[in-house]
This record gives sequence, structure tokens and C-alpha cells, in this order.
Amino acid sequence: MTRSPEYRRALDLSKRHHALNKTFSGRLVRRDADLIKQLIVENGAETLLDYGCGKGAQYEWKASAGNAIPSGMGLADFWGVSVAKYDPAVPEFSREPEGSFDIVICTNVLRIIPKTDLGAIIDDIFSRARRAAFFSESTIAATKKPDLRDASIYPTDWRESEWINAIGFRATVPTILAVVVETPAGGKARVWHRLGGSGNGNDAAKYTNGNRQDV
Repeated sequence: MTRSPEYRRALDLSKRHHALNKTFSGRLVRRDADLIKQLIVENGAETLLDYGCGKGAQYEWKASAGNAIPSGMGLADFWGVSVAKYDPAVPEFSREPEGSFDIVICTNVLRIIPKTDLGAIIDDIFSRARRAAFFSESTIAATKKPDLRDASIYPTDWRESEWINAIGFRATVPTILAVVVETPAGGKARVWHRLGGSGNGNDAAKYTNGNRQDV
């Protein structure tokens, strides 16, 4: 798969960052565990690909008391699926996965993909998803990778509607998009949308709005 020079540069920067820092562990997916579980149950999924899994620490974590996940349970057990991990910036997960999976999740990844390559990456994700897909992004956060913040190259300043359009127009399976947005009071809220799955280019307008939770 051909990638732009901007993508190759971003990948090199991400590889360097992963090697030198403990951040980008993948743990942020935990806040979306409930929505992912919902998609898994609705679509009878048994296999899951975490596309852009980071260091994979989220799958070593066990829930504590007071969490939506039962105490002592990890994500894979909570979801009840077999999990495959892929992240081209992390050596142990850099091998491109073969075949397709019942559900593919991509959380907090697309904002550091150059806009020139974003459509192809989203298409690649959907090409691997047999039954469902899940995406999580933010309209607030600047990535901690300072070299990947240039809004002329990366979608770091995209609004909620831009994420809906970019993913919704490419959706080929039932999809949930969760977006962290800033509230009028200066706090944060997670808003999620159901995007259609016919892939006919009209589904971006067919989302459920108003599903909001403070984070």
C-alpha cells in the first residue's frame, strides 16, 4: 500500500516517540469499553482487531472496584472476543494483520495521520471489518507528540462534524464514532454517533445525535 512522504515521516516520528517514552500505551480505549461491548453484542462479534493499539498496555490492565467492568476483569474478557493487535509504530505489533475481523476498533489514532492518507487508512480499517467498526477521536487534544500537531498536515483541529463526514461516508459496516468535545462550561464530554454501514456515501447524515456523557 503506497503512503505519502508525510505519512512515512509521521510513522518515523511515532516510532521514535514510542521508543523513548512510556506514553501512548493504548489505555485510553478503556473509556470506550462500554460502547465497544455494545457493538460486539449487537453484531455477534467473536474476533476484534485493535488498529493502532499503541504499546498494548490496555490488555494487561485489570478493572478495579467502581469501574463499569467487573473488578479483576480485563478488556478481552469483558468484551468476550479474541483480540489481535496492530500498530506499525510498535515493533512487536507492527506486522500487518492478515484477513478480516468481526469488529475493528481504532481509538485516538486518526488525528496523527496526515490528511493526504486519512481516507486510505479509514478504507483499510473498513476493509478488515466484517461486522462492525468503532472509532474514537477528540476535538480538543493536541497530541503530546509536538511534531505531529501541524493542522495544515494533520486533522488536529477538526470539528465533530468533520470526523462524522470523514468516517461516515466510508462506513461499510455498522459503526460507532465517539468524539471528546469541550462543553460550554469548559469541561469535556464524550459524544457518540451511530454511522450507517451501506457504504453508499449518504450515511454520514444518518447518525444518532445527543448521546453525551461528561468525561
